[in-house]
Amino acid sequence: MELVDLIPTTPPEDLVAVMSKQERWWTTGVLIYKCISKAESEALLEHGDMEAGYRGDLLARPALIRCSECGKMALADYLPGSKNGYSNPNGVGIWTCGIGKNEGYFHNGSNLLCPICGAQVRLLHTRNIRFGEMEAHFATVPTVQQGRLVLEQWHIFRDIDRNGNTTWEIVPVSAYILDGKRWHKFVHARKGPFDSGIYSLNKWEELKGVRDDLGAPFMYLKKLPEMEDTVLENAKLWEYAKQTYHKNCFFPIAYTRLYQRHSQVENFITSNMGRLIGESIKEECGDSESIYHGPYTRVPQLKWIDWKEAKPHKMLGLTKEQLRTVQRDGWDCQKLKFWKDQAEELAFDEVAQALREKPLHEIAQIVSLNVPLTKTLRYLKKQGADWFTLKDYWDMAKIGRLDLDEDVVRWPSRLGDAHDQLAVQIKYKQDPKMRAVFAEMTERCRGLTWEHDGICIRPAETPEELVEVL
Repeated sequence: MELVDLIPTTPPEDLVAVMSKQERWWTTGVLIYKCISKAESEALLEHGDMEAGYRGDLLARPALIRCSECGKMALADYLPGSKNGYSNPNGVGIWTCGIGKNEGYFHNGSNLLCPICGAQVRLLHTRNIRFGEMEAHFATVPTVQQGRLVLEQWHIFRDIDRNGNTTWEIVPVSAYILDGKRWHKFVHARKGPFDSGIYSLNKWEELKGVRDDLGAPFMYLKKLPEMEDTVLENAKLWEYAKQTYHKNCFFPIAYTRLYQRHSQVENFITSNMGRLIGESIKEECGDSESIYHGPYTRVPQLKWIDWKEAKPHKMLGLTKEQLRTVQRDGWDCQKLKFWKDQAEELAFDEVAQALREKPLHEIAQIVSLNVPLTKTLRYLKKQGADWFTLKDYWDMAKIGRLDLDEDVVRWPSRLGDAHDQLAVQIKYKQDPKMRAVFAEMTERCRGLTWEHDGICIRPAETPEELVEVL
């Protein structure tokens, strides 16, 4: 049997229902409306074709509304738009409470609940839906065929026409088959020029190279196949999926390639650290892009992990106690890499406590300035200030040529006041026009100098003299 014969020819019967609930796809239908004459509305009511009437102003022109979810029709008030059609689009007025319990005016394009059935719908005029209202997604269905993992990608397409009729189209797009240690890729459809659409090849074609275009797919998770008697029997692939899928870092092909190189990666999954592996794969491999083939996922290396070891704490260069801290605090790969880079300078407990108080990018900035980490955090906590205020103060102190080696300058007793005072000084120092105006005013007020009983009151010679007394 050829590998291509292992690809399922039909999707699961509940694929649409499962993916709609799992990913919140196709949750909004369409409430189609158009303006009709009063004679048409009376005829429709007379022949009993209306489910209900939701009119409030009988002098207004009627509108016919039809719901794509329940297929029923009703009458509402037509809301004319402005003459230019842009600033105030037309719509409908619904004035009788139905299941949806919404009343009022709704403009074209608004989201609301269908007054007939209560479904979530989008209000669209017939001219806005003359080419249909389309929503399409890709879903990947995993199966095991004759001991081989098959990941088949389906394109699910929903189209609602101007009469509210809904049609579905589900076509196979690609399939990845793991045969031994090698992945094989087959395609059944391709994208048109400039992503203009999907066109079918009407047959499966195997590609020579296997580029991981699947990445982190939307996966049909309801019925995951058993992995017994496959090369991934001990890979804990589906346990990895449970830990990472809803974090958008489940990369099935990249993970299996990593497992084939370093089987001990499954120990991270056993330790409930699948998210760490998924985020590491995403950071290292998830942003690759080819100008001809679009985005793809490279083969992960994760060289910052010591693959010569087998236990998670040793692979990460941690003790067992440190690993428990990493798990409890939910460290990601960025935090782990930061710690590994600073391991010779900072104690693990110091870094762990700092990361509980401040985000990683702030901790990294503090460390890069070669100032005491713990002392800085304690100072900020005592001052009730944020890191950027202190950093801005230090930057201005350098501009003002203040000696930051002096503790009284580095750690002012009132950071907020010191920051504001220094900001004013810097402003005047860097504004020559202001200094010139100030000098002119000082000369004009020179005669106002007054002295009595050892107290001298005179005009300030420089802006700094005013700032110093603040």
